[in-house]
Amino acid sequence: MPRRPWQRRFAAPPRALCGTGIAMFVAGFAGRAAALRKPGRSYSLYVDPAPTEALRTDGTHGRIREEEAALVDRYGDGYREYCRRTRRLLPWIW
Repeated sequence: MPRRPWQRRFAAPPRALCGTGIAMFVAGFAGRAAALRKPGRSYSLYVDPAPTEALRTDGTHGRIREEEAALVDRYGDGYREYCRRTRRLLPWIW
């Protein structure tokens, strides 16, 4: 059957390219699952420290502005002192 002018024949991508794409997808999915599992019960979609939760000083890389505002509201001078004595995410910038 002859092809019509608007129909094009596209070559399938090489198998190596398909395999690489699948491997990258699986690795990305596994990495995301591991990253979400790491904080455990501490992870929340909302920035609102529990009243009984202690101040954690082992790092904050996501939602920085919201988290810092919530931490200042919750812990006040204790959190401000922590900020003064620790490095920022990007030293001298943030």
